[in-house]
Amino acid sequence: MWLIVKRLALGVFLIVAAAAVLLVSDWGRRQTGTKRPWKIVLARYVDAQFAEDTTRGIEAGFAEAGLQEGKDYTLHIRSAQGDLATLSTIMDAAKTEEADLVMTISTPTLQAALRRFEETPVVFTTVANAIVAGAGASDTDHQPNVTGVATASAYAEVAEVLHECLPSARRVGTVFTPGEANCVYNKEQVAAALKKYDIELVAVAANSSAEVSDAATALCSRDIDALAQVVSNMLDSSFPSIVRAADKAELPIFSFLSDSPRKGAVMAVARDYFDAGREGALVAARVIRGENPAEIPFTNVRTTRLVVNPRKARKLGLTIPDSLLKRADEVIK
Repeated sequence: MWLIVKRLALGVFLIVAAAAVLLVSDWGRRQTGTKRPWKIVLARYVDAQFAEDTTRGIEAGFAEAGLQEGKDYTLHIRSAQGDLATLSTIMDAAKTEEADLVMTISTPTLQAALRRFEETPVVFTTVANAIVAGAGASDTDHQPNVTGVATASAYAEVAEVLHECLPSARRVGTVFTPGEANCVYNKEQVAAALKKYDIELVAVAANSSAEVSDAATALCSRDIDALAQVVSNMLDSSFPSIVRAADKAELPIFSFLSDSPRKGAVMAVARDYFDAGREGALVAARVIRGENPAEIPFTNVRTTRLVVNPRKARKLGLTIPDSLLKRADEVIK
C-alpha cells in the first residue's frame, strides 16, 4: 500500500514539475527571447522615405538592445501600399498568425492595430500624436497593450526658420488631408506656431491623391507668401504635385520631412525618423524582455534635422540667412 502511495506521489510530482518547466520555459522566452524567437510584424501604410528611414532605425535599435534577428526575434515587414483595405488584411493576418508583437509606422497603421488587438503588444512609431489616434487619454493613461514613440513635427522650429527667411510674411499656405487625423492635428499645430509671428495659415483640403494638384494650384492663388507643407501619408507621395504648383507661382516651400528639399522644398526642419525607429525598437525590446506595455509611457522623439537647399532658394529669389546655413545639419550642394 505504501509503495502505491509513493508511486502516486511521485507521478503527481513529475506532472507538476513538467508543467513548471513549460511555464518557466515560456517565461524565459518572453523575458530573453532565447527560446522560440518573437514573431514581430512591422506594418507600414506607405513605402515613403520616412517609412524606410524608420525601418532602418528599428533594425538598428534591436541590434543596440542586444537582440539578434533569427535568434531573439523575426521581423516580418508588410506594407499596405497606401490602401486601407490592404492594411486591414495585414492586421487580420498578423492576428491569425498569432504574432507576438506588432509594430506600426504611421497613424492609419496604429489605428488599424488598435481595432484588431486588445492583448497582443503593439508598439508604434512615426505617429504625430498617439492620443489623437485613439491610443489612450494621455501618455501614461493608455490602452494596456499599447506603447511607443511619437514623432510630432517640429512646428515651432519650422515657423521660426520661415520667419527668419521671410520676416514680412503674413499668409502661409498648406494642403492638408481631412481624412487623416494626424494631418488635421499637424495643421492645427502649425497654425498655432505661426501665430507667434502674426502669420495666418491658409489651408486647402485634398481628399485623395487625384485632388492634390488642383488643391495646390488653388492654394497658390490665395495671396500667400510661402507654403509650410504639413505631413500626411497621402501628401508625402503626392509632394511633386505641390512642388509644381508652388514653382509655377514662384513660392518657396518649407517642410517637415528631411527629404523634401531634394524634391523641391527650400528647407525642412524634420524629426529624425531613423532615430524614431531606433527608439521604438528599444521600447519593443523592453516589452520582449518582460515589461508591461501599460507601464511604459508614450514618448516623443526630440531629434531634428535642418536641411537647406540654397540653389532652390536662389531660383525663387529667396536669400537664406548665413545664420541658418551655419546651423544646418545638411546643405544640399
